[in-house]
Amino acid sequence: MKGKRARAEILRYLGNFGESNIHDIHHHLKCKFTHSPSMNQLVNFLSKSPDVEKCERRDSTKSIISGNYEVTVWRLRGVYE
Repeated sequence: MKGKRARAEILRYLGNFGESNIHDIHHHLKCKFTHSPSMNQLVNFLSKSPDVEKCERRDSTKSIISGNYEVTVWRLRGVYE
């Protein structure tokens, strides 16, 4: 993911809201920026960032087309230890 502003906004968002799932983070970035990162770019950034970690819990999401599925929840590293 190229944008320094987008990276900073992700960390700011997680700092304000604590834990958040990937869809909420992506929706926030789409509302904030005209050229937001794709879902793939966002997942790559979150998984490779030393400041962010996956939570043990997962959120359940409902979809009309594909039924229910689980999405990953992310948080800042070291905040909840």
